[in-house]
Amino acid sequence: MVLLNLLITIIIILVPIVGFQFNPAMSLIIAAIYIGIASGVGVVETASVISAGSVT
Repeated sequence: MVLLNLLITIIIILVPIVGFQFNPAMSLIIAAIYIGIASGVGVVETASVISAGSVT
């Protein structure tokens, strides 16, 4: 399951950047949200870690 989530995250990063000329920073933020939720951290904790910029 971990490898599947990793593959999906890589696809979330690469497809918008390469295929649609999407902003790379936005792709990374979307991928971080996905991997945070998929790994079981939760929506609130994922959002707070992304906004803080580090894990405490």
